[in-house]
Amino acid sequence: MNQIQPDAVKAWWSGNIRDFLASSDQEIIGCLTTCQMRNYRANEPAQLQAWAWQIEKLRPELVNLPENWRLLLEYPLLRLGRRLDAVLVSDRAIFVIEFKTFGHGFDASAREQAEDYAHDLRDFHAASRNKIIIPIVVAGSGKPVRPQFEFPFPGVSVVYETLANQLSGLLKSIIERYLLTPSIFPGGS
Repeated sequence: MNQIQPDAVKAWWSGNIRDFLASSDQEIIGCLTTCQMRNYRANEPAQLQAWAWQIEKLRPELVNLPENWRLLLEYPLLRLGRRLDAVLVSDRAIFVIEFKTFGHGFDASAREQAEDYAHDLRDFHAASRNKIIIPIVVAGSGKPVRPQFEFPFPGVSVVYETLANQLSGLLKSIIERYLLTPSIFPGGS
């Protein structure tokens, strides 16, 4: 397994899409649990259930994405004392994914949290500056109501919303509409 150890990139789990799909749920949750135990006193059962739900929902949604994209789970922003649920890094954009599990739907606080995390990544992670950062709220239930497909410029885009089983469709739409269109990038490519 070519999985990068959590300390190497600071995320509690990190690997490319191929690594994620090849790793068992137990391996990933074990890595996340070890890091949580190192950093926090209690290992809450609710957190373990949330990770299991997130991994279960991510697997089928990431199958058709480029295998060289990186997935970071529980990426800490140490200076702020925050952890991002998932960060998906492509060659053209960074997706900050905030999961709302177990019946939590879309609401203003979820959108605000995802947007704040995206701004925090831009402001406190030098490699993320001048990149397109797309915050996404993934919920277990509800109906996405926010406008979709705003034009993403370098910086933080509008918050996108999707149900867990529709994440790959949203990512595909974003990729096809914006990330594969060279004319939207300053200077072309």
